[in-house]
Amino acid sequence: MSFLPASLLQTLVSGFRPGEKTLLNVSYLESGKSVYHRYEGGSTWMATAPNDAGHEGQNLTILPKLLTRGEFMTSMPDIIMKNEAGFSWLPSRSRILDLSDAGNPHFEVEQVPASEGISRFSVSVQPSEKLGFVPGWGCHLEMGIGDFFGRSRKLRVYHDGHYEAWLGLRRGKRYPRITLVSYDGVRLRLAYGSPEIRVASIYLADPAQLYSIEKDERRGPIASKNSLLAPLSTYKTRLRRETEREMLMTRYRYPHGRLGSEIAYSIARNHMGIEDLILNDPSEGGRT
Repeated sequence: MSFLPASLLQTLVSGFRPGEKTLLNVSYLESGKSVYHRYEGGSTWMATAPNDAGHEGQNLTILPKLLTRGEFMTSMPDIIMKNEAGFSWLPSRSRILDLSDAGNPHFEVEQVPASEGISRFSVSVQPSEKLGFVPGWGCHLEMGIGDFFGRSRKLRVYHDGHYEAWLGLRRGKRYPRITLVSYDGVRLRLAYGSPEIRVASIYLADPAQLYSIEKDERRGPIASKNSLLAPLSTYKTRLRRETEREMLMTRYRYPHGRLGSEIAYSIARNHMGIEDLILNDPSEGGRT
C-alpha cells in the first residue's frame, strides 16, 4: 500500500476534486487487475492492491480514474447462481449475463432449465443516480424493480471491480445475498438468504391469468335463528400451468401460501368486483 496526496490525484485524474468523497477505478498495469476504491475526502489517499495483483515489495504502476455508474454497469461480470435449496418449482441455475445502462436500464438473465418455455429474459430496473460503497464489499448500485401493482422492490448489485459480483435483496436495512433469479412469465422469483433460503416473488404480470375460476351456484341460503343469510359462495379453481401444479405438490409452505393468495386475489377482483387490490409478498418483512 502507498499513501498518495490528494493534490497528486487532482493532476492525474480528470474531474477529481480534493476533499470530496469519490469512487475510483484503479487499474494495476503489471497484472492487468482492476479494483474499485473510494477516496474518503482527506488530504491523502491510500492505494491498496489485491493479493493477486502483486507481491510484497513490488513496485506497481497504477492508473486511477473516476468510476461512473455506466462503467460500473457495463463492466459487470456474469453473476452465476444456483438453486441451492433444491426447490422443485424453480430452475436449477441461472446467470445474469448483462447489466445495461443504455436506453432502458435492464439486466439479462439466462435460466436452466427453461421455466414455462422461458430460457432467457430481461428485467427492467430503475437504477439510483449514484453508486454507493461499503468497506469490505466494494461498490454497489441500488436498483428498483417495478411490479404489476405499481410498487417497487429494491435490489443491490455489489462489485469491487476484481472479485465476483453478487445481488442482494432489500429486507429492512439489510441486503441478504440472492442465490437464484428466475422468471415464469408472471413472477420474478428471487431465492435469497443463508443458511435458511427463502423465496420472494415480484409480480411482473397479472397473477389472475394463472387460474381458471368458476363460481359454484349449487349452495343455497343458510337459515339462522332470526334471518335468512345470503348464500355462501364457493368456487371451482383449475391451475392452468405445470408450474403451479408443481408448487401445489411441494412440501414447502411458501408456494402453498402464494397459490392461496393468488387465488383469493383473483376471486376478489374478478368475481367480487373489488378494485385496486395489491398482492403483497410476505417475504419482504423488516423495517423500511
